[in-house]
Amino acid sequence: MNVAFFAQAPFISGAERCLQLLLSNIEETSIKPYLFVPPRSPMIDWAKKNDIPVIILPLLVNKLGYAKQRAVQLAILYYLLRHKISVIHSNQLWTLKIIPSVVTWLNIKVVCHLRDSIEQGAQWWFSNSTDAVICISNNIEHQFRGEFPQYNGKIFKLIDPIAKPKTIACQNSHGLVFGFIGQLRPEKGLREFILALSSVKSEVPWKLVIAGVDTTKEQNYRKALEDIIDRESLTNHVEWLGFVSDLDDYYAAIDIAVTPSFDEPLGLIPLEAAIRRKPTLATKVGGLKENIFHGETGFLYSPDYSDFDEVISQVFQYKDLSELGRKAENSLDPMVDLGRNLKRLESVFHSL
Repeated sequence: MNVAFFAQAPFISGAERCLQLLLSNIEETSIKPYLFVPPRSPMIDWAKKNDIPVIILPLLVNKLGYAKQRAVQLAILYYLLRHKISVIHSNQLWTLKIIPSVVTWLNIKVVCHLRDSIEQGAQWWFSNSTDAVICISNNIEHQFRGEFPQYNGKIFKLIDPIAKPKTIACQNSHGLVFGFIGQLRPEKGLREFILALSSVKSEVPWKLVIAGVDTTKEQNYRKALEDIIDRESLTNHVEWLGFVSDLDDYYAAIDIAVTPSFDEPLGLIPLEAAIRRKPTLATKVGGLKENIFHGETGFLYSPDYSDFDEVISQVFQYKDLSELGRKAENSLDPMVDLGRNLKRLESVFHSL
């Protein structure tokens, strides 16, 4: 089965990491992948290194004029026919609209992977002719059904897969190490978390490790975080790692992951942490509520920080966070297993 995977991928974030993980192991299935990405995407070099055929075309309709859009769609149609594509997989909603509507007449099925929160603008990007959608959480499925009640295609729920770690490290003995990994963006809530953490009074020494980058040219958010850290005299409590490629080393260096986002469609970090037997401290929003059980596999607090002091006290007082980490691992959805996830994805394609 020849499948075209469409990914905007201006940088590597959670959606791209999941796609990379799937495509890196796709030989275990009957799927032959062809990757469609825009110019300058970091996925291009990655695909070439992994011997995955890559087609480079602009994919965001709202960035193209009418003539350019039609030219791109003709090019897409050419490659679909040339490579005898039977299924198109849009890795996110944003690459769905560029797919030519004529594919319906060619019996090429279209699947959209819903990895982001469904907002009002989704009506413009989504097409009801899409044969199937894959929701990464109950939260996303609920949002989708609410926004598109008339949709008659197939709806599947499939959590993101997680790569098994090579090593698993136990809790550190030199204090409490919080770990944030992800893009440095306002909606990720790191600014508010740092401010709240700065007011915590505890005899337990602590450190916050930040692994991630501000992908904007201006770097305003990174600068704002640095200003807060300096103003609150937290320089000795914060360590900047920048972009991290080795997740095992990163998670081995922390005691508890933090996901202070104001919204998360699923929350990949708690899953990555759990498979390495690390608990997560997170806001009580979106898909995070599905994967973290407060006091059992991690800790949840309100995004308005009304109960943060109480929750963070529980974190500092907990004697053995590795116990929570083991429970977090045991609570994982079986579909985070890469092999099972691939088979499920393959079955979705075959069902169309």
